[in-house]
Amino acid sequence: MEAPTRSFASPKGQKGRVSARHCIAGASLAFLVVGCGLHHEMGPRSPCPAAGSSAEWDWLGPTDPLEGQSITRWCDMVGSPHIKPAPAAQFGRSEDHDSLAVFSWNVDVGAGDLLSFMEEEVGLSCRLGDSEASARFPQFVVLVQEAFRWSSELPPVTDQRVAAMKRRSDARQRGTPDIVEVAEQCGLAFVYVPSGRNGVDDPGERLHDKGSAILSTLPLSDFKAVVLPFETERKVAVAATVPLGSSDSLRVVNVHLEVTSSFHRVLLTGNQTRLRQTEGLIEALNRVEEDSGGTLPILLGGDFNTWSGRESSLKSLWVAFPDSPEWDGKATRGPFPTDHLFFRQAQRGSETGQGRAYLVSESYRPIGPRLGSDHHARFAWVSFGGGE
Repeated sequence: MEAPTRSFASPKGQKGRVSARHCIAGASLAFLVVGCGLHHEMGPRSPCPAAGSSAEWDWLGPTDPLEGQSITRWCDMVGSPHIKPAPAAQFGRSEDHDSLAVFSWNVDVGAGDLLSFMEEEVGLSCRLGDSEASARFPQFVVLVQEAFRWSSELPPVTDQRVAAMKRRSDARQRGTPDIVEVAEQCGLAFVYVPSGRNGVDDPGERLHDKGSAILSTLPLSDFKAVVLPFETERKVAVAATVPLGSSDSLRVVNVHLEVTSSFHRVLLTGNQTRLRQTEGLIEALNRVEEDSGGTLPILLGGDFNTWSGRESSLKSLWVAFPDSPEWDGKATRGPFPTDHLFFRQAQRGSETGQGRAYLVSESYRPIGPRLGSDHHARFAWVSFGGGE
């Protein structure tokens, strides 16, 4: 939530007065601090971890050296991204369909039952390892936030400063399949990028990191990782391209913004946490499109951790993604509208409108029971069979 406007007047009952000179000085300092704190120049970054670098990846993130130091400390505690570009199961060809179902769900670090979600909401039963095309959604993409991955190769974490606040999950402790196991069991193409560790390691607990993933019935390619401006935790948005029809493609981006920031960061940014991360993400995606010629439409989804539908971060996203549906007034986590989908047409190459992809506004809605998570999922259809 953004910081409320505060008066420089003395509190009731306090002796003395705050002079106009102090007011001006305080306001000037606040302006300078917030102005500097919102700086978010983005550029190429080294892969994380460097040992897991791959020619398939492009990494972008803040160019500020101080932010880079914090990001690197967190990077040193996670494993390499996990990619499976092609689905193992037979889901048909994109040329055979004119629409793509898109889901976005925060699974609360394993508390959400992703296998049940696949079966109940997507219509894909993959518990027996014999996945077939869903009768309900023949082609789909699922954006997963707060996914977790087991790995015995992770370094131990003993310092809470380089680990996210522990999110405990009875489901995870019972041995729930991690994101890689779910994707492989369902026969899906997938990419998983860890952002950080889930708290300090407990004795006897299996090592795991957490982050964001894209699961798809269609092949994935052209992978991008965008490290967001640093606040309390390291956050990495993940992007991949999926084919649409016989000649078009769609860039899909999955992001998870910060819910709140530390006192130190509030002083530096004026509590503009999510706006700062949003502006950094938009800048990075614009850079990607400039480098690629701007010929792909973009779908951006995820958990934006917004406390209201009027936050400045959402307003910036609606400007940057002008083909997005309006917020429908629905909450997805308790009373808060945290989860959203945004869309924009290709910036070049779609002048005729033929084969143009668009998000079907009427389809945009929260769905389903939470299935153990603290979030409802979001859903929308993307049509690529012609003009709207």
